[in-house]
Amino acid sequence: NLATGQRKTLVQGGSYPVYAGGFLFFGRGGQILAFTFDPDRLELTGEPQPVIDDVRMDPKNTGLAFFDVSPAGAAVYVPGFPKPRERDLVFLDRGGRASPVTAAKRAYFSPAVSRDGRQVAVIVEGLEDALWVLDVQSGTFNRLTFDMDVSTTAWSSDGHSIFFTGNADGPRSLYRIAADGSGKAELIFSRAEWWINDISPRPDGSGGMIAAQQSHGHDLFFVREASQEAEPFLATPSDERR
Repeated sequence: NLATGQRKTLVQGGSYPVYAGGFLFFGRGGQILAFTFDPDRLELTGEPQPVIDDVRMDPKNTGLAFFDVSPAGAAVYVPGFPKPRERDLVFLDRGGRASPVTAAKRAYFSPAVSRDGRQVAVIVEGLEDALWVLDVQSGTFNRLTFDMDVSTTAWSSDGHSIFFTGNADGPRSLYRIAADGSGKAELIFSRAEWWINDISPRPDGSGGMIAAQQSHGHDLFFVREASQEAEPFLATPSDERR
């Protein structure tokens, strides 16, 4: 409501809404869906119905879906939902020789090896970019997150937990979760106007360094877990990241 500033959530997990002919169309995971929509009461009816499959989208950044619907109900779209690219997960020695960590190919990114070398925390791209832990000896995977997109992983100094950034509450915030999958992710630090991209835990376990993206760029802060406060470490008009 432009006069009062009130907001009403219509769809969780959808993007790029288009209203036409009594329906609210939106994109989700490469699919266009539609609700029956009353624009006067701002209410949806029934369950969303699939309309078009395999639509090109930008699901992680802008939410843009390449489609439109005319007032008469004709739809136009660009096909080709981007599929995550599968990769090999390898160890690379100082001589540049690669050896496979696992034979399984997945859309890996942001791997982090535990201090004892027995486990690898890694993010696998998908409809949700999820955090997994691989046991190097057995080759088994354990998924740790389910309700958010995850990016940037780092092991705690004692090897019992993993720090990561995720967007469960909207902005990309700092979380910690037990490496064995027990318990839920714990929110360590969040600012509505910040986008946290890098993590570097302190060896003594008292907190860690983060790079936070703001309107002018990135600055470095130290976060103390006990206080959930961020102390500036290097904050200038320039862009600072580790």
